[in-house]
Amino acid sequence: VIALVNNKLHIMECKTKRFKGSSGSDALYKIDSLNELLGGVSGRAALLTYQSISPAETARAAELDIKLFSKGTLQNLKSHLAAWLSES
Repeated sequence: VIALVNNKLHIMECKTKRFKGSSGSDALYKIDSLNELLGGVSGRAALLTYQSISPAETARAAELDIKLFSKGTLQNLKSHLAAWLSES
């Protein structure tokens, strides 16, 4: 999903697969590359999944400035997304 909010590109990738091995990191690197290519310096990225994310992948997402919406935040996804989009 790509959205333009307040002249900033927001890229959101939705994943349903289980992250095994380095597949979670691969998804994060893919989103980061797309964000750099399409969004530039003001672009923002997020990964949405109902699967669990490992602590290492959570730390990697923080380093890459990628917002994670996972198992614990999906109950109130609408409000979490609205807050994330309004931060820009």
